[in-house]
Amino acid sequence: MGLPGLHGPLFKGLLAGYHDVYGELEPTAALALLARLQLPADTPHLAELRSVLAAGHRNHHRSPHAWDDAVRASMDCVLVIGDGRPSRCAWMSPGYA
Repeated sequence: MGLPGLHGPLFKGLLAGYHDVYGELEPTAALALLARLQLPADTPHLAELRSVLAAGHRNHHRSPHAWDDAVRASMDCVLVIGDGRPSRCAWMSPGYA
């Protein structure tokens, strides 16, 4: 964790572990690791991975519709800011920044 340059590859490893046929993540541990990674808020698939792990899913192939639901939820999220312009919002949950 002391090497921020490796946070992106660690994230990609978690993402691959979730999607791989033989992959299986421990949701609680994977969420804890994600919380420690310093990643841009707009990192592709970060919100979706947090969502499926928070729901307790270990693997895409055991819960095939969970990822699609997370993608739809992240696309449905619209935040209207003070001047009325819509803005895409990031998935947030207590304890995750």
